Amino acid sequence: MGTNARAFNLDGGSVGEIIGHAKPITSLAIKPSDPGVRVLSVVTGSEDRSVAFFGSVPLKFQSKLDGLHEKDILGVAISPDGSKLITVGADTRIQLYVYNTEGKRFEHKTTISKSGDKIGHTGTILGVSWAGDSKRFATAGAADRTVKMWDVETGTVLRSWTFGKDFNHQQVGIVWPPNRSDDLIISLSLNGDLNYIKPDSEQPVRVVQGQYHSISAMTVSGQTLFTGGGVDGKVYSWDVASGTGTIVSGDSHTTKVLGFTRTDEKLYSVALNNRLRTIDLSTKAFTDVLELPSEPRGVAAADGRVYVVLNDRIVIYVSGREAGKITVPEKEEATAVVAYGSLIAVGTSHSAVRLYKVDGSNKATQIDESTKPTSAITALAFSKDGSRLAAGTHRGPIYVYEAKADALQFVTDQWSAHTARVSCLAWNDKGTHVVSGSLDTHIFVWSYDDPTSRDQKANAHKEGVNGVAWVGEKKLASAGSDASVKIWEWKG
Repeated sequence: MGTNARAFNLDGGSVGEIIGHAKPITSLAIKPSDPGVRVLSVVTGSEDRSVAFFGSVPLKFQSKLDGLHEKDILGVAISPDGSKLITVGADTRIQLYVYNTEGKRFEHKTTISKSGDKIGHTGTILGVSWAGDSKRFATAGAADRTVKMWDVETGTVLRSWTFGKDFNHQQVGIVWPPNRSDDLIISLSLNGDLNYIKPDSEQPVRVVQGQYHSISAMTVSGQTLFTGGGVDGKVYSWDVASGTGTIVSGDSHTTKVLGFTRTDEKLYSVALNNRLRTIDLSTKAFTDVLELPSEPRGVAAADGRVYVVLNDRIVIYVSGREAGKITVPEKEEATAVVAYGSLIAVGTSHSAVRLYKVDGSNKATQIDESTKPTSAITALAFSKDGSRLAAGTHRGPIYVYEAKADALQFVTDQWSAHTARVSCLAWNDKGTHVVSGSLDTHIFVWSYDDPTSRDQKANAHKEGVNGVAWVGEKKLASAGSDASVKIWEWKG
């Protein structure tokens, strides 16, 4: 926020400007009132350590209080009955104000907590929210990683909850949702966890986890989705039925996840930190890690082999050790790889799709090449039975082939509705349709038997689609740079 703000009606019309602070506004609260009653309506807190009060529509500056906080004010909250105000900030202080009905203004009543209090927070307070009864409020602490529930009349802590053991569990936000019979409190941890808290419970009743940075890769295993972070490298598993996300435990990636590949028992991922990591699908935990010789571009697995795309070659790993390689011609780069049985398809920066076969000694022999694509290959996908291959390109068109034991047979290039790089492809189990995602933000479902027909999910993910998958035959999953995972119903 800046030093000023503007207020709007729900229909978009401006109803006043909030001015008066010397530094950025950090928090704002609106006083509940009966419709049409012109009373004090807005309170703001600022980095200038002051609280400012504004009259009702049209907003007009009324007064400002200084000196009650020694550092930035980071949270303001007015009780649901409109009679009390709480401010919190970086100085660990909690200030209570009461509403003077005759003077029609809030007046400071007392300091509930300050630095050094045994019951209060030991560091910055980043949020405050009131209970529906206007008798209790809750605060979120950063350095001490705690949520505290307070009795406003006595200024005492009714219960305190501490989260985690490290920096990522700082409590950065809190809300006490109104009009709920279960008295639920929800706090937000720095790592993105939503903690569901009940006042009568010593532990959270639920912790909701999920990606809070862009999602750069996704794959599916049965009814479980796996997504990889585009900034922090975290990997999450998602139960499609419940929509619940859980972070994959163990030693995770720390940089952008570039791709996934799966076998029946294991999930492999590669990331910008030049690592190949293994996830046990039964425990949803990281197990092994392998350091790669350079930055990977993609990964595939089949028949006990893992194929990792590097700039100038594809390295074949067996049981965690390099067992062979596929060399890319000079001045050309490998850009994508996919495997089925002993067949490996490789896409290149020179618009080629090459088909290789690997023998028992892990030696790869090229058996065919297609140069029909007119731009670099950016995504590849075999059908479930390995008989069909789809190749997405940098400019958008998708090329389809029959993948035979000794050749690639071109089928169609009519899947050409994308206007930017195709980032992901997936066949349904029957091999009759392909779903594609692109940097153009759209998702398409293509028919193998009728190449001219398509279904479109326009603007599916802001800033681009980075992962698509089939969940059964009638559901599609997608993920993208907007940090969201979406489930779509496909009616065929």
